[in-house]
Amino acid sequence: MKYAEIAVSGNRDALNGSHRTIRRSFNFWMTLLFLAALTGIACGSPTPTAPEGGRRYQVVPARSRLKPGAHVMISLRDENNRTVPSRYSVLEVDGGSVKDTGEYTAPNTSGTYHIIASPINSPGENETAQVEVVPYRNSIDVGPELAFSRLGHTSTILNDGTVLVLGGMESAKVERLAYGSNIPSVVTELPERRWAHSAIAINENQILVSGGCGNSGVTAGALVLKSSGESTPVGSLTIPRMSFESVQLDDGKVLIAGGLPAQGSDVHALASVEIYDPMTKGFSPVGMMSVPRTGHTVTRLQDGKVLIVGGRDSTCVFNCPERVWDSLEIFDPGPRTFKWVGRMAQARHGHTATLLPDGRVVIAGGITPDLPGTDITSSVEIFDPISLTISESMSLLHPRANHTATLLTNNSILFAFGRTFGEGTMASSTCEVHDFGKLKILTSASPISTRFKHTATPLPDGRILLIGGSEGGAGLRVVETYE
Repeated sequence: MKYAEIAVSGNRDALNGSHRTIRRSFNFWMTLLFLAALTGIACGSPTPTAPEGGRRYQVVPARSRLKPGAHVMISLRDENNRTVPSRYSVLEVDGGSVKDTGEYTAPNTSGTYHIIASPINSPGENETAQVEVVPYRNSIDVGPELAFSRLGHTSTILNDGTVLVLGGMESAKVERLAYGSNIPSVVTELPERRWAHSAIAINENQILVSGGCGNSGVTAGALVLKSSGESTPVGSLTIPRMSFESVQLDDGKVLIAGGLPAQGSDVHALASVEIYDPMTKGFSPVGMMSVPRTGHTVTRLQDGKVLIVGGRDSTCVFNCPERVWDSLEIFDPGPRTFKWVGRMAQARHGHTATLLPDGRVVIAGGITPDLPGTDITSSVEIFDPISLTISESMSLLHPRANHTATLLTNNSILFAFGRTFGEGTMASSTCEVHDFGKLKILTSASPISTRFKHTATPLPDGRILLIGGSEGGAGLRVVETYE
């Protein structure tokens, strides 16, 4: 926010002679600040207030700030804060698009745009929302800290933009970061601590929390957590597992694959796969991957199939060899079959796999046995699901493992932090943004920490929340925002 300053100069006589002008200026700026508070200029949804000046309706949010390609839900409210059935349109040509529901998508061009909300039952009583579209600044801003340190946690966004942070090795508390303020607040406590679990948004403002490691070891327990903090048990996984991967399918069901049945060293991974059905609130087995995997990735493709990449077969250190996989396979949820589709140039686990808008998948970083002098790679490979081919692409600037890779609204990928090699620390403080269309790379860095095993959560306005993780020891309370 820009703060207005009033410069007063001159001697006392000049000051006394201009006190009325200064009072008028002060009143002017105070009025502007008061109106800004009412309309909610800051990012996010403001608290609705009653319409003023005899108007029957108000548009919410009245003002928003978005990144190119980002979204905001716009609605028209009456004096009782009830949503009014409306038609929506964009004033400017090439000013983005708006659905009948009021969901506005920003254009790729920066500027100020206006969305007109017209009440269906009161033609002519239109209200206008203003949206400022601004490019990414490629900067990392430090936000308020969490109440509890987090490592092995999850951060899940709900339909209303709220982010729920849960789990981790040090607390059973659940914290909410309200969209717009991003100020953490504790909303509930899970029955026990849980880490290396899964948390997937299902239905409206509900999260499926399953598996992980708890007070009594690896668990098969599962629950559905609501945004209010209320939780309900929903049965159990077919087998206890931690450090597994999950993804929501096109039909709303959740695929759960691989993982470990116990914690510690010399533990062999699982090859089994199961599905959670929100309708029946139950889990059922669907088959086996070609090899047991943990530290792998699962990515839903545009045709609804799931790409499974890499991983390792165990945590073997002392009494058995560890095998790291270079293989890829695809799960087809229709016939529930697995198909081997190729090999990468480097075997890896602890990598990322990110879906591009054109349908390709970017596989980046990870831990590999295929390099001399280090086990952390900067290699990037791209899988094409149409041709079923894998090709090498421009490498990361820094080797990374246990990092995050998040698609930005401008179709670039943000690679953030992670374990690294060559920076003098175990973890990296750096981020890099790759535009795979233009083969362009931008870099930035956290001003306060290095970390890995954090979470990265995209917000509706295009910013990315970077939460928790570790520098190599205990969990962190750090919350930062990339924009």
